[in-house]
Amino acid sequence: MRYIEMNPVRAKIVSSPDQYLWSSYKANAIGETNSLIKVHPLYISLGSNNERRQLAYQQLFSQELPQRTVNDIRIKTNGGWVLGTDLFVTQFENNTNRRLNPLPKGGDHRSNSYKDKINGC
Repeated sequence: MRYIEMNPVRAKIVSSPDQYLWSSYKANAIGETNSLIKVHPLYISLGSNNERRQLAYQQLFSQELPQRTVNDIRIKTNGGWVLGTDLFVTQFENNTNRRLNPLPKGGDHRSNSYKDKINGC
């Protein structure tokens, strides 16, 4: 939620997420009615009533996402990969029967250790 709501801020389109016309921030953080916004189950899980959810949502934005997290989200999204813990990714791979992380980059293709690895030695 923080990554998406803060995209216009990171892009320097606005100085805070509540200023962006197409943001759900005002609906989630302040309770402003917007017929375009459907309440998400994760948002519901933030509190037992609207006031608590709004306060919890506001508190999510009290600190910026670490740059490493922003980079990880971008890399995984742009590559079409799954973002999560190793256990989550492994379970997802097993359930979908497909690889969900990129293969490690190749090494020095001229080195004997690389050639041995490729040839199964």
